[in-house]
Amino acid sequence: MSGFTGTLNPQQREAATHIHGPLLILAGAGTGKTRVITARIAHMVNEGIEPKHILAVTFTNKAANEMRERVKGMVRDGLGKKIGVGTFHAFCAKLLREFADAEADSASSRMQAELDRLQRLLLPRDPNDERDVLLEIRAGTGGDESALFAGDLLRMYLRYAERARWQTEILSANVSELGGYREAIVRIAGD
Repeated sequence: MSGFTGTLNPQQREAATHIHGPLLILAGAGTGKTRVITARIAHMVNEGIEPKHILAVTFTNKAANEMRERVKGMVRDGLGKKIGVGTFHAFCAKLLREFADAEADSASSRMQAELDRLQRLLLPRDPNDERDVLLEIRAGTGGDESALFAGDLLRMYLRYAERARWQTEILSANVSELGGYREAIVRIAGD
């Protein structure tokens, strides 16, 4: 520690070598506060405290950058890079971003679970839900437009059945000239 404290007076040296418990340093401008704090951080690392467990915050970017550079120069083996040094604002913004990311992930999974639960609550339970179904779609007398609509409706049912992993089989289909269906009968089987 003598390399770090060589330029410190006795009170500063006492503060720089204090590790356990809180420490308050009150001093005016230009009295060596940053020098004492950086010497204290270097001493803490030399005493075996992990750099990731040390946080130094200040009010201005200039002071934070100066402290960061001094710490990097004083701490052995490049461990100074692992010490958290920054402004109060930067530290709090980083913390809020981390909490927000964690909360967003949690909220996303909770929201999906609630949507699934809500869908189950809103869909009426039919005693025949466990049975296979024959789906019959007819375009009626509306001509080609009705046939196109019936085709869209059939594709929606087939997509829904596919997502539910149900088996589908088109038993009969009467295709219109424009690609719709005048009539379609589909067997749907699944749990």
